[in-house]
Amino acid sequence: MFDEGEDRDIAAGAAQDGPAAAAQVSADPTRGLIVRDVSHAFGGMAALCNVGFAVEAGGVVALLGPSGCGKSTLLRAIAGLIAPDRGEIVLDRRDMTRVPARRRSIGMVFQNYALFPHLTVAENVGYGLASRRLPRREVAARVAEMLRLVRLEEYGARLPRELSGGQQQRVAVARALAVRPSALLLDEPFGALDRGLRAELQDEFIRMQADVGITTVIVTHDQEEAQTVADTLVVMHAGRVEQVGTAEEIYDRLVSLFVNSFMGHANALPGRLAAPKTVTLACGPSLDLDRAPPFPRGAEVVVTARPEHVALGPPGAEGALAARWIRAAPIANMLSVDLELADGTAVKALVDRLGGPRHAPGEAVSLTLDTRRMHVFAPPRPI
Repeated sequence: MFDEGEDRDIAAGAAQDGPAAAAQVSADPTRGLIVRDVSHAFGGMAALCNVGFAVEAGGVVALLGPSGCGKSTLLRAIAGLIAPDRGEIVLDRRDMTRVPARRRSIGMVFQNYALFPHLTVAENVGYGLASRRLPRREVAARVAEMLRLVRLEEYGARLPRELSGGQQQRVAVARALAVRPSALLLDEPFGALDRGLRAELQDEFIRMQADVGITTVIVTHDQEEAQTVADTLVVMHAGRVEQVGTAEEIYDRLVSLFVNSFMGHANALPGRLAAPKTVTLACGPSLDLDRAPPFPRGAEVVVTARPEHVALGPPGAEGALAARWIRAAPIANMLSVDLELADGTAVKALVDRLGGPRHAPGEAVSLTLDTRRMHVFAPPRPI
């Protein structure tokens, strides 16, 4: 395990093995990153299980999932901070699986930024360059270039403690990019910032990444953040990859109940498959499906529907589910409505805030589900 000082060295791209060793792993940064069948365990407990994905050169992939799903462990394996028990990590067509962290041509931004507190902003940005024994003039020119990139030209003489959290984050990114790595890794880089600043820096990151065009892997648990900054999402759960795709693909074409529940809100209604295209819900009514799910007749299933695919109507509407209006909250031009079915199942609907229905808490309503947009899954297995 690396201590905080070693993390700072790695984040800065310090070439501990000397400039010749660093040059040996310099590679054409146009070939991307491949993670193939990576597995790792800590004390007999599996942290990663056959994880695999690819990042195109210059692309941004977000490792997304709840705490403890293995995303930070995977990032550290890519960085070389841990050696996976099995699998391959290939960067620019070269197998980096057993290459030491300091020789991987990878820049890393840690969650706490890992800046050297006694060095100025300019010295932090140039630390990895100085460790490579580059000429001072070249170091100064590269530092100035990086500070312009992150829009901190006037802050070079300041110490980290004299900066805001957002400014420290930008210094950490500038330092990681200064050594011109083949890939950039970021571990929850916006997590410690308030919502407004986080959105601002996400926009800054998108601009910087487009300017530099570097292959990037970012770890986050924030769905909105992942969809904002990344081209591709890798959704992880319990050490495994559940689904890989664009934000739109994962939201609309789901492969598991976990992804459906994790990516946005999903109303989950238990039931049983009464016919190839008919589900009888546990709360009573039956639904005619748009397509037959891959389960035998009589199988227990879970039907899911997004809040925007729930329509509300007056009580007693034909073919609708009876429900009670519980509460509502505005979300921009929409109204998020909490409802309760007759059996106590909670359902959420998203309706037009201006022209949509309004009811007092406890009032009876009905709801219908858009069967064309529903998904049917097997029930979750007991843990």
